[in-house]
Amino acid sequence: MLREFSSKFASCTRAAPFLGDPLVIEAAPGDAPQPAADPGADAIAWAHNETSTGVMVPVTRLREPATHSC
Repeated sequence: MLREFSSKFASCTRAAPFLGDPLVIEAAPGDAPQPAADPGADAIAWAHNETSTGVMVPVTRLREPATHSC
């Protein structure tokens, strides 16, 4: 789920005139979606350490397309 730091990425993207609307993938508190490449994305951002929930997501090179639906 979007928490303090992750929600800042989405807010900044919405405010950027040269980027499309953000694709926000949510997860239950205490969990995190696995970051995945998206060929339609201008930028991919996620919080490595979401301190409000204690969730950590490793930093990796994204190679596979996302398998989510909006």
